[in-house]
Amino acid sequence: MLGLLIYKGVQTNKLKRQERTAMKPKVSNPFDEQETIINISPAQISERCTVYTTIPTDLKRLWKLHEQNPDDVLVLHDDKYGSEFSLPRKWVVIRKPRQVSEEQRLAAAQRFAKYRAEHTDEEVTEEEFLDGEEQ
Repeated sequence: MLGLLIYKGVQTNKLKRQERTAMKPKVSNPFDEQETIINISPAQISERCTVYTTIPTDLKRLWKLHEQNPDDVLVLHDDKYGSEFSLPRKWVVIRKPRQVSEEQRLAAAQRFAKYRAEHTDEEVTEEEFLDGEEQ
């Protein structure tokens, strides 16, 4: 029964919990010292790149990608300051934000309003809503 715990009838894996704590940096870096470095080398034949980060939001995002795709996102280094990952080059995209004109924004708002009107369930009165909460 190595590493397994039973909590309220649900079996949890202690080792998984320890892996999840690796997603959080163990040392709180000052804001001006947090960084994400993307290394793309044209000499790499395998079409992979490395990403080193100490930024907590980027760490969470990359650890989540690693959990979902362990064969594609590899952990190269993990210490108390940050982590380094290797991932497919095609997953890294650098582009400017999309510029939407006022006409495009209005057209999208009209499409969304039409969709919402077609897919909204019948309205519930306040009394029906409150009755549902009490149950």
